[in-house]
Amino acid sequence: MFRFLDRREIDASDITGNVVIGDVNGTVTQNFTTGAPPSVPILNWRKLPDGEPDVFKAMQWQFRISALHGRDNERNDLLNWARTGPKIRLRLLTGPGGAGKSRLAAEVAQTLNDEGWNAGFARRDTDGAIYALKDGGLFLILDYPEEDPQQIDGLMRALAEVDEKTLSSNVRLLLLTRQSPAEWQPRVDAAHADAILDNQSVTLAQLDTRQAATLYREASNHLADHLGRDAPGVGEDEMTTWQARDPVLHGLPLIVTAAAIHGVLEPGQALGIDGREVVQALVRREIARLNNAGRAAGLGENGGGRLSAMAVLRGDLDAACLRRLAAPELEMGLPAPDRIVDAVSRLPWWDGGKWAPPQPDIAAAVLLHCVLQERPDIASEWLWAALQDSDKTVIEKLGQVDYDISLILGGANNKFSGMLVDMLGNDVKRAMTLSYFVGVVQPSLGLNYLAVRIAELLIQNEQWPDRRAIFLTNLFAYRAAIGESQGAIKAAREAVEI
Repeated sequence: MFRFLDRREIDASDITGNVVIGDVNGTVTQNFTTGAPPSVPILNWRKLPDGEPDVFKAMQWQFRISALHGRDNERNDLLNWARTGPKIRLRLLTGPGGAGKSRLAAEVAQTLNDEGWNAGFARRDTDGAIYALKDGGLFLILDYPEEDPQQIDGLMRALAEVDEKTLSSNVRLLLLTRQSPAEWQPRVDAAHADAILDNQSVTLAQLDTRQAATLYREASNHLADHLGRDAPGVGEDEMTTWQARDPVLHGLPLIVTAAAIHGVLEPGQALGIDGREVVQALVRREIARLNNAGRAAGLGENGGGRLSAMAVLRGDLDAACLRRLAAPELEMGLPAPDRIVDAVSRLPWWDGGKWAPPQPDIAAAVLLHCVLQERPDIASEWLWAALQDSDKTVIEKLGQVDYDISLILGGANNKFSGMLVDMLGNDVKRAMTLSYFVGVVQPSLGLNYLAVRIAELLIQNEQWPDRRAIFLTNLFAYRAAIGESQGAIKAAREAVEI
């Protein structure tokens, strides 16, 4: 299920044993062996690159352009939870995107590593892993586990079945999620993991004015020193006025950090525009930077930004997807399909045979929307080229993207769900490919529109006549979710009549 990228050396004398976590069927054991294990959790603190400002990197938690602010109580609570209590525990760290869940978890992991733990983020795209259970314990962090339900369900089942007497140190699993504990409870119950779940979940709130002003000052000073520029002078009075314009959004650490970055790059506008405008301005800078790099590598005028945008949809782009996107009829301006992989291999975003998506998530979602709006006449076909071989794990990702776009642009300006619907048109075969959307609760309002269109097309599918009543029932639910009460009633009546 897991393997880790980081290959740090671990002295064999520090290792108590190995916790082996297997496939989705669930296997957790402790094996006492000698020598270093094959992998350990990831905790990669990084430094800002020199040269042209990389605004997306500056927003990412790994670059630590300010200290952690407003999270002392939550940090101490998590440390106490890790150090004390039963050998195996599971906990949720909840909060909206941009609240600083990953940064808080990483700081906790760093403290535990300093105390002799094996702590960090798990990588979720492999079939098996062995984790070193050091004297301090094992502290694993999973970011957005809801994006791969089968994987986290298997892991929870596996942990719940472990006999704690076989473990010599504590094992802690921290799930970073936007979903509430109530939304997680059915999944925990189904995995029979309620006994290991700590009901004291941690929910992150917005920063207050003092905390936000301190974060802004530290982040702007750090970036200004790095770039050899002057930092904007912003105090608590200015921050109070700015936060009052949008108390919820302007209390998120990510948005405050983005405002600090923008203030260094555009000192005349320091806290002069709201957080939504700040993110959009930084996204425009990033698209220009991506396109400049893409042109140098032979990806055409706008290829760098467009490929990064498509990677947001899936989590990455593999070679097969790149070749589809390079098809001339999509008019992306990319090299021919037989040359696209060679072209992207010269760029830093191509790693391990895949094009990595931009981060952080909120800014990446806005980047995707901006790029799609460059060519609204054909954007729906770009979406299909990227999504046609996806599976049900993409549902949560698309819901997150749709939500983040609305957060920054406003629901009325979010064209993403409409483009997803346009992607289907009247094509029943496309609806069949995406039939996994039907029968599940959609993670965002916008995805209900896509689910409605998929269900409408599947009802017309002559190959699945025995499933027509099911699709009509689903259509009822999705139409009701978007407020189409008359259409919902009509679908329900048709389902009853079958």
